[in-house]
Amino acid sequence: MIAISSTANPRVKYVRSLHRQNVRKREGCFIAEGARLVTDALAAHATVREAFYTEEFAASPLGRPLIPRLQQATDACFAVSPPVMEAMADTVTPQGVLIVAEMPAWPMPKTPKRIGLLLDEWRDPGNLGTALRTAEAAGADWVVLTPGTVDPFSPKVVRAGMGAHFRLPVFLDPDWGEIHRVLRSTPVYLADARADLPYDAVDWTRPAVLMVGGEAHGAPSERHFPTKLTPIAIPMMGKTESLNAAVAAAVILMEAMRQRRHGGG
Repeated sequence: MIAISSTANPRVKYVRSLHRQNVRKREGCFIAEGARLVTDALAAHATVREAFYTEEFAASPLGRPLIPRLQQATDACFAVSPPVMEAMADTVTPQGVLIVAEMPAWPMPKTPKRIGLLLDEWRDPGNLGTALRTAEAAGADWVVLTPGTVDPFSPKVVRAGMGAHFRLPVFLDPDWGEIHRVLRSTPVYLADARADLPYDAVDWTRPAVLMVGGEAHGAPSERHFPTKLTPIAIPMMGKTESLNAAVAAAVILMEAMRQRRHGGG
C-alpha cells in the first residue's frame, strides 16, 4: 500500500478539520490518537470511521497486533507518511496511529444507581479529561456537563480521559427538563470549600449526584436546579483555600467508592 504523503489529500484535510469544535459537532465524530486510546476504542466496539497509521508504527511491537484489528474495524484504514501524521495529530510527537471515531450515542441519564457527576462550566481541557477518567474509575453512572464547559471531545480532553469517553456516558449541554427529573429524586451534593459538612460524613452508599464547579467560578449558582443542593467540603490542614477542581472531584468520588466497597453499595 502506498502511504498518503500529501497534506492536501482530502482525507487528511477532513481529519484536520476535526480539530474544530463546530466540525466535530456537525460530523458527530472526534479524533482518538495513540495506541492506548485506539485499543480502548476497539475494546469498547466504538464505530471507527477512518484509521491512519505510519509504516514505522505498523512495524513496531505495538503496531503489529493493532493494525490488523483496525483493518477489520474499518475499510477506511490508510498508511500515511510521518509528516502527514504530524499534520493530523494534536500531539507534538505523535505515536503514529489515530482514528476518527463516532461519538457514542448514550441515552439520557437516569437516576444514578451509584453516583452521577455534574460539572458546571469547566474550562480547562486537562482537568475535564482527568475528571472523566476518575469518574469512570470510581464507578460513576454518568457525567453531565453544563453549558459553558469545554468540549469533552476536543483532542486534549480525549487524551486526558484515557479511554473514559468510550466507556462512560457523558452528556454536554443537556436538556435541563430531563436533568431536573433526575435531580428531583436524588440528593445533590455541591463541592464548596466554605461548607461545614465534611465530604466523608455523607452516606455515599445511597444514590447521589456530586456537583463540582469550574476552576474560574468555583461553587456554581443554583439557578438551574430545582432541588436543594447540600454543600460539602474537603477539610484541609494547610493554608490552601481550595483544591484544584479535578483533584477535589477525585477525592470525593474515591471516598464514595470506598464507602460502597465496604458497605456493599
